[in-house]
Amino acid sequence: MRWVLLLTLAPLALASGTPTWVPVVAVVPHGRPTWSPDGTRLAFSASADGQSDLYVVNTDGTDLVQLTNDPFEDRGPAWSPDG
Repeated sequence: MRWVLLLTLAPLALASGTPTWVPVVAVVPHGRPTWSPDGTRLAFSASADGQSDLYVVNTDGTDLVQLTNDPFEDRGPAWSPDG
């Protein structure tokens, strides 16, 4: 079981068993991070322009993708069991 307490989004690469800082993405504040079922991606909510949207990023900090861009407060991402 993997446990990480985040006060701000600063994911750790734990696959090797050794904590390694992953670059933090440029959208703030970050919240409600959730690991993909296979542990390779992280979904989270963040506010780049004062409006909360959903994002996903690889656990090594690459391939940041904004999933939502609407006038609503998008929070609490969740993964389906198959990713």
